[in-house]
Amino acid sequence: MEDEFISQALDQLAISCPQLQCIEVPSFPKGSVEILSCFDALEEIRCSDIYRGGDLVNLAFIARLPVLRHLSIPLREDLSGMTFTGDRGTTFTALESLKLHDVDYVQSLVFLLQSISSIRLRTLFVEFTNSFDDDRIEAADQALSSLVKFTELRRLDFGEYSSKFSNFPPEPILKLHNLEELDLGLGSLSLTKQGVMDLAQACPKLRRLQLSEFCDYDGEEDSQPWPLYALEWFATYLPMLEYLETNLETSTVSSLETPLARSLVPISLVFWSSPLREEHWRQVAVYISCVYPNAKCEDGYGDAFADDELRSGELRWRYVARAVAEARADNCSSRVPA
Repeated sequence: MEDEFISQALDQLAISCPQLQCIEVPSFPKGSVEILSCFDALEEIRCSDIYRGGDLVNLAFIARLPVLRHLSIPLREDLSGMTFTGDRGTTFTALESLKLHDVDYVQSLVFLLQSISSIRLRTLFVEFTNSFDDDRIEAADQALSSLVKFTELRRLDFGEYSSKFSNFPPEPILKLHNLEELDLGLGSLSLTKQGVMDLAQACPKLRRLQLSEFCDYDGEEDSQPWPLYALEWFATYLPMLEYLETNLETSTVSSLETPLARSLVPISLVFWSSPLREEHWRQVAVYISCVYPNAKCEDGYGDAFADDELRSGELRWRYVARAVAEARADNCSSRVPA
């Protein structure tokens, strides 16, 4: 019944609104997707189940829509047996933003990205399903590597998985020179000062950086947060960052490595960290206020967790935020109090 209703609705829209620019449907019933060719100005498609019944023809047809700029679909199907008909370079020719959620067949992601001929892709969002084996990890890394052809990419949000890339930033990211927003969920990446310098040089327009997975430091085998003093590297080499979310170890506060490592940008800092010990509240606040005098601090765990320890950690971060605000009026010394 739903399929029949959708088909009839699309037929009516083709008659009454041929200049429609955006269509959002739960699915395209088999045989109905061809009606899209009647919409000469169709620029955006949002669909939550494009492959109902395993019909891959839908995606192949959509790929040839000449003015399609924005596409949001799941990627739950195996595309290995699929071919995009038409001449080379005629698929997704105008695409500017692509949102792929529920990515299950990761090799299909590689196939789809390689099929995009648009040189104007500016936004890419990829959300993986949870389970990963070695083959899926390898395919996900291959997909990340395939992004280097999208030289105009501005915003990249690339899933969460245990990548086999060892260092931050992964090498493919360094080829995306126009990035302004980067959200990576890759686990177990080593962070060094040189890595931050390389990112700054490769992506001078970067304003927003979100690294939400636990990360290693200097090749440690066990996953652990990056050290708090990594803030100095971000402030020194990426001084125009407006938003930074990462996992940092806050239980130990060291002396400032570079006394003048500070950014005056009103940055938002979100830390996925172990709950702070009470004795470190003031030290962490003073340290952050030295590096980012205009920082707004938040705890990544938020209020949604019922665990008392996490709630306690969130309340402590509120204290840190207040302490940072108070510390702005103080002169920043070159060393954090012991």
